[in-house]
Amino acid sequence: MKRAVLLTVVISAAAGGFVALAALALAIFEEPKLDFVNRHRSPDAELDAIHVMPGTGATDGFVDWIYIVKAGESPSGQPTFVAEEVDGEIVIDWSNNTEITVSAKAARIFRSEPATIKMPDDKTRKVTIRLDIADIRRP
Repeated sequence: MKRAVLLTVVISAAAGGFVALAALALAIFEEPKLDFVNRHRSPDAELDAIHVMPGTGATDGFVDWIYIVKAGESPSGQPTFVAEEVDGEIVIDWSNNTEITVSAKAARIFRSEPATIKMPDDKTRKVTIRLDIADIRRP
């Protein structure tokens, strides 16, 4: 059933956002192979912002994902940030313990949502994403 739904999502995707939508569909329906780009530790060392590129199986195009996880954990589930057609390098900086800044010259943004992480003390921490991208293109 997962593959049938994935195929439907991919077939219905517009040509301009095909690679990103295919990668996002993979994240929803099955765990894709992830190529790690880098990991950034929060100022209090309790969280990591992890930049990965999923193996989409596409012959061209690259997709950038960012996960927010507890320090030392691996990414899983849906990423909090998804972009393609990135011009220049994606740079991630922690502004403070509850906000990251994602910078690039230009990018097509498919998802940029806050992450809510359950902390060891049973409290939650919400991490927001501030975009510092001069040319943001929407799908």
